Amino acid sequence: MIDEKREKPLDCFIEVSINLEENKNGVSYKEINPFMEEVLKFKNINVIGFMMMAIKNDTYDDILKQFKALKYLKERVEKDFNIKLPYLSMGMSDDYKEAIEAGSTHVRLGRILWNL
Repeated sequence: MIDEKREKPLDCFIEVSINLEENKNGVSYKEINPFMEEVLKFKNINVIGFMMMAIKNDTYDDILKQFKALKYLKERVEKDFNIKLPYLSMGMSDDYKEAIEAGSTHVRLGRILWNL
């Protein structure tokens, strides 16, 4: 387990499943509070934010709605646990614009960089 192997805290994002897609991993948004209760007990895991992947090939508005749902969830968890989660990692090469509009602080770009 990470908590036992680390000598100092490791900054981590929690992957959240907003859409409950079977082919993607992450903590279900429905289970985020019990999950956070457990992970916050670890002294060497420092949760700095949430991350997610949107459903591919959705419309701009649908993707934006998914990202905004994660931002809302992050804000709710901050309030529920009286913590600060400064980062949101949302968006990849196909949907980084929607992610930035929704408040993402980190985007994961790959293929798009080769097409410049």
